[in-house]
Amino acid sequence: MTDETSIDLLAIAVFAWAPHLETTCEVCLREAAAGKRVAFAFLEVNNYDEFLDPAFIRWSNLSSWIYRILHRTRLKKVRMIQSLLSSHGVKVLTPGITSSDVRGLDCTSAGIRSIEDLRRFRIEGASLGVGVLSSLIFHCEDSQPDLRVCQRLADRLLSSAYHSFSLATDLIQRHRPNQILVFNGRFACSKGIEQAGLLNKVNVLYHEAGATCDRYYLSPHRPHNIPRWREMIVDDWARGGSDRTAIAEQYFKPARGGTQLLETILCRNVQKRGLSLPPFEGRRIVYFASSMHEEVAVEDDTAEALFSSQHDAVVWLTTWAKSTPETELVIRLHPRMVGLSRRERTWWESFASESVTVVSADNPIDSYSLASSADRVVCYKSSMGPESTYLGKVAIAVGDALYVGLDCVYEPKTIAELEDMLLDPHLAPKPAQNCLPHGYSRQTFGTPFQIYKPTMFKKGSFYGQQVPTYPSILSRGFAKVLSLLHFFLPSWVILDESDRYHE
Repeated sequence: MTDETSIDLLAIAVFAWAPHLETTCEVCLREAAAGKRVAFAFLEVNNYDEFLDPAFIRWSNLSSWIYRILHRTRLKKVRMIQSLLSSHGVKVLTPGITSSDVRGLDCTSAGIRSIEDLRRFRIEGASLGVGVLSSLIFHCEDSQPDLRVCQRLADRLLSSAYHSFSLATDLIQRHRPNQILVFNGRFACSKGIEQAGLLNKVNVLYHEAGATCDRYYLSPHRPHNIPRWREMIVDDWARGGSDRTAIAEQYFKPARGGTQLLETILCRNVQKRGLSLPPFEGRRIVYFASSMHEEVAVEDDTAEALFSSQHDAVVWLTTWAKSTPETELVIRLHPRMVGLSRRERTWWESFASESVTVVSADNPIDSYSLASSADRVVCYKSSMGPESTYLGKVAIAVGDALYVGLDCVYEPKTIAELEDMLLDPHLAPKPAQNCLPHGYSRQTFGTPFQIYKPTMFKKGSFYGQQVPTYPSILSRGFAKVLSLLHFFLPSWVILDESDRYHE
């Protein structure tokens, strides 16, 4: 592998998150075992997206100190992965430049004064602003963060994204790989790596978590490419074996196919099975909200839907319900929306009225019981669409959901069609069997790990050697410490400009 122009795959990592660094290692080992020329590089940049709790960033006077502590544990894991890869024929590379060689960049110097400016921002041809915005939304839990409030965080993310782009560009231009591997492609630093590949006309391969702990996503398409997801659902179902129906049916059981499903593991669900709202004598419409704020800043094209955003759909539904006699609209917030920003929470709560009930994300009411009590279920992207159909309910999709096109939910093309579907008492549910391809995909999508042996989502081993679990244990510990410090330290120690702005 002495010829630097002959690398088949260059994996450029910037996240030590489990299981994503482990997935990078798995792909490298697998490709090397297949005779490919493989190289790996970990970028030494300040990746603030690895702070799993937004408090690490909000408490800016402490975050730098905390980051230095986490950085040492992060490097321990990276060094272990590098040693493992090197011992199995994967070349470990370092960029020819360092972050200190790259000029500083912040919103002010870049002329960024608003979120829309950030979304459109490009430098040296690289679309870095949309990745920074995606990370900013992730941390702020807000689909429209106020740049005046969070500019300090935006500056840090922008600087890190540009550092990642510059270091990745140097690696690609010096080693000229045929293909690069990157995690997700949505976050600030990942976007920098992706853009370096695309601008240098190198094929980009994306990886993400799969359906379960023992699977991972690997594709030349971004993991948020909805048209491609629809193709995968149809293809996977067509290729499924004789047990595909049994596997799909498991998804629609109350346990959601078992505790190993990542959408179950990652959801802090406090719902109590069987608990619902009191019966309603009139027409009950239940809208299941999606945790979508992270998808606001992605570049992949989506198909045309009845409503261009979930917010537009909710505004129309609440207005319609208030003007329609004997109608109750119930809005069920997704359990993953429990950490929404104050602005987002206020927006959702503002719809509560005599005819509109808003069920909070941490409310123990059971979504399945709520769906069973509904005359109509409406979703934008929520999986409760096909799940409600499977329960024998009329379900309607008003957004660009993954399951659109499977004929498992009604898909109105006009407002008039939507109104007819909401009011027609004779409308029958779609056949439950039409939901099976969606259930099968949610149970099985992804490639099974062969070399990495996960024991849970963030824990596993290679060849019997345990991989350090950075950063989950440390991040949880620091989150608890920060919560305690909030009560004992003076405000100037823990508050940053965003907190002062809200006071």
